[in-house]
Amino acid sequence: MTQAIQLIDWADAQQQLTATFQSSQSETTAYYLSKAYADNTYASYKTDLIHFIRWTGHPDPFPTTAEMVMHYLTCFAQDLAPSTLQHRVAALSFIHRLRGLYDPTQDYRVKGILRGIRKDKTEKGWQKEQAATINLNELRMIIEAMSDSLRDTRDKALLLTGLIGAFRPTELATLKMNQLHRVDDAIVIALGQTKNDQLSELKKFKVLPAIEHQLCPVRALDNWLQQANIKTGNIFRGITRHEKLNTSHISHPTLNGIIKKWMKIIDPDSQRYFSGNTLRASFITIARQLNIPDPIIAKQTLHQDLKTLCIYDRPEMAVKDSPASTLLEALKNIMPE
Repeated sequence: MTQAIQLIDWADAQQQLTATFQSSQSETTAYYLSKAYADNTYASYKTDLIHFIRWTGHPDPFPTTAEMVMHYLTCFAQDLAPSTLQHRVAALSFIHRLRGLYDPTQDYRVKGILRGIRKDKTEKGWQKEQAATINLNELRMIIEAMSDSLRDTRDKALLLTGLIGAFRPTELATLKMNQLHRVDDAIVIALGQTKNDQLSELKKFKVLPAIEHQLCPVRALDNWLQQANIKTGNIFRGITRHEKLNTSHISHPTLNGIIKKWMKIIDPDSQRYFSGNTLRASFITIARQLNIPDPIIAKQTLHQDLKTLCIYDRPEMAVKDSPASTLLEALKNIMPE
């Protein structure tokens, strides 16, 4: 196995990615390069690059050309979502830059084709699928449907912590005991590396307040830690079918499955799309419906750009405090029936 494969842990793609990095790289260089990006980045780019490699039929198509990238995009324009194609292009850009090669994805024609594909899809009705949100009543119904079993106790703590804490899926799944700090009755959770701060240069905290209610995230989390006898390491762990607790943290797909499972229980006929992003999106949606200002919301979500909060807007949010409603109220006053 080459140092290149060791660097990005792509053992299963060894033959296809042998030439990913120059073989002359020292072990120390490979180590530090591997630390430059999040593990999730490597994992997601792996899938993208293998797809491209198999399409070319060449074991090492790098460096590739702008023409080849354009042909690739054209071949899959109808089958893949624009966001997927954009990610594939990002992977190609990543591998060329990391090898010190000319990046063909910067060619204006490649960028033009991407824009053209997105515009064509949009004109035909395509929209990026957003994770559906959970409202407070649905959250109450889920909690009331839970038992005192080990699995349900974990799920209750997971859902309440994730929603009230406005966690990204990876942040929630990988929470560890040493991140928890007790401040009076609340739990303050310190975050290290985050999506927008890979070097942990900022102090980032999320707060789980305590309330006298069945939806209290602090009580739910404490019950889980006590029942599972967790004192160190990962907080949200996998559970076997024999109700045995694993030491490793839950995976992203497991988190998605937990959310989908409980929504199916309270709403079996729902056709809405739920994922690990549901909890974070739900916090933002509910907070905005309560007229909480965006800067205050961002203290919990840790958004650096407040404009980014708008991507979480849902149709139901457009109705609340709509200026059109104010206009109609004014018309009603001057034109009584």
